Amino acid sequence: MKKRPKNWNKLSLPQQEAWLTIRHQELTAALEQNFRELSQVRGGYKIDLSEDLSDRPDLSQMKAENDAY
Repeated sequence: MKKRPKNWNKLSLPQQEAWLTIRHQELTAALEQNFRELSQVRGGYKIDLSEDLSDRPDLSQMKAENDAY
């Protein structure tokens, strides 16, 4: 987390507001980028369950759920 400038108390209110606004925009941009990266990791990949599932009931359940979509 980025700390406030050392002369924070000496800054006028408009200067403090401007610094906080810029910091808010930086954090918002970083958060949006993080969400985009997570969505790429979480979505778009299908699970291939074409192998024999007779010995793994949990995989057969996953296949049934995957086929439902």
